[in-house]
Amino acid sequence: MAITYVNVVKKNITEPLEKLLKEEFLLDVYWDRTYMARDSEYFNLKLLPDSLVTLISPGQTREYSVEIRHYLERGGDYGRQSHLEVSANIVERLKRLCGDNMTYVPSGQIGWFNARIEEIDYEPDLTEEEENGDLLVTSVLWVANITEITG
Repeated sequence: MAITYVNVVKKNITEPLEKLLKEEFLLDVYWDRTYMARDSEYFNLKLLPDSLVTLISPGQTREYSVEIRHYLERGGDYGRQSHLEVSANIVERLKRLCGDNMTYVPSGQIGWFNARIEEIDYEPDLTEEEENGDLLVTSVLWVANITEITG
């Protein structure tokens, strides 16, 4: 007999997180595995490994992590007002958005809880492709839990 399952990652992580970011920031959101030059400003999300938190008789709770990278083409010399404050403004909005959406429960389905921003890096390590003097990159680690009942 074939098992039945729900694609938890798609229905409860990637699609709702992407929608949340698009609606708040009105920016495109991509899921590129490696850096690709896109618009002058956008988000790129990368699904990181998930981990088992609790195993229960009819299911499990897992912790899911997504790296959210914000890209902004910003010319000129790096400065507090021209660069750092721009990045900080985006991060503060992300933190507030996450705080307002710590729990996501779509109608009649499982959803995330304990969503949080765990780490912010205003100067993340960049790949060779990202090494562009006009590119301002900020990395945020978003983490949430999901309990899936399987039986």
